[in-house]
Amino acid sequence: MRVVQDLLHTDAEIAQRLVVTIGVFDGVHLGHQRVIEELVAYARELSESGPQVPVVPAVVTFDPVPAQVLYPETFPGLLTETDYKLQLLEGLGIQLGFVLVFDKVLAEMSPEQFVREILVEKLGVEGVVVGHDWRFGSRGMGDLNEITALGTRYGFGVRQTDPYLVDGRPVSSTLVRARILEGDLKDAGRLLGRRYALYGPVTKGSGLGRELGFRTANIDPEGRILPPDGIYAASTRFDGQELPAALYIGTSPTVKEQSERTVEAHILNYRGELYGRKLEVVVLKRLRDERKFPDRDSLKNQIAEDIERTRQFMKEIKAAT
Repeated sequence: MRVVQDLLHTDAEIAQRLVVTIGVFDGVHLGHQRVIEELVAYARELSESGPQVPVVPAVVTFDPVPAQVLYPETFPGLLTETDYKLQLLEGLGIQLGFVLVFDKVLAEMSPEQFVREILVEKLGVEGVVVGHDWRFGSRGMGDLNEITALGTRYGFGVRQTDPYLVDGRPVSSTLVRARILEGDLKDAGRLLGRRYALYGPVTKGSGLGRELGFRTANIDPEGRILPPDGIYAASTRFDGQELPAALYIGTSPTVKEQSERTVEAHILNYRGELYGRKLEVVVLKRLRDERKFPDRDSLKNQIAEDIERTRQFMKEIKAAT
C-alpha cells in the first residue's frame, strides 16, 4: 500500500482514479470491513464501466484521531495505531492510504470545505463510501444527505452501507473496547473478525525480566486499550516469523510500587534483539490474574510455570489444527 502522510499539506501528486472512504477505522472491525468490501466493489464497478484506467480503492484516515484532540480527558484509548490499521486495511484490498493530521484547522472545516479542499481538489474522487452513522466536518455537522448533495454538485457518487449486526446490535469500536476492558477477548474477537492484538515498537523496559532470567520485549501501553492485568498466552509476529509468547500486563506489584502498567512478552525460543522493531502480539488466552508474591524466587517459579503453561497451550492449538 502506498501511504501519503499529512495529506492536507502534501504536494504529492495523486494520478489515480479514486473511490474513497473516510473515517477513524479504529479496530478495523466487522462494521469497518463491510464498508471496505463495498468500497472495493464500487472501485471494480467503475473500473469495468469507464475508461480503461482502473479505479483505486483508498482510505482517508486521521492521526491523531479526532477524539484524542477534542476530548483528551475522556478518550478511552486506541484499539489500533495508525500503521497497524493501514496494514489491516491493505489486507482487505485497500491500495492507497491518506493520513490527515487532525488539528484545529481540520477541526474547523465545514462539510463543504472538507469535500472541496480534500476530496475534490486534493484527490479528485469519483466516488465515496460511508458507514451507516458517518458524520463529517466541523462538530460533525455533515451527514449522508450533505455528502450526497455535495457529490451531485462536485460530480462524484456516494454510497452508504448498512450496519453490521451481531446479536442484533451494530458492531462499533465502542463495543469492542468494552469487551476488551471486561476481559471478554472471545467476544471482542467475534466483533473484530480476528483475534485481538497489540502492535507497536519494542521499547526499553526496566530490565527486570532479564534480572529474573526471562527476557521480555516491551511495548509501550500508553494510549491503548488493554485487557485486565494478568498473564496471557500469545503469539508474536515479526520479520515474517510467528513465535509463541507468555504475555504480561500489569504493574509488577512484587518488585516495585508503580501505577503505570507495562506490557511485556517473553518470546519462547527466541534470543535475538528486538529494540525498535515493530511487534504484533496476538492475545490468545488468559492464564491467570496478576498476583503479588512474597519474594522474587516465588515470582520466578511462577513465571517459569506460566511459560510452561503457554508452551502446552500452543501445543494443544497446533494439535487441533
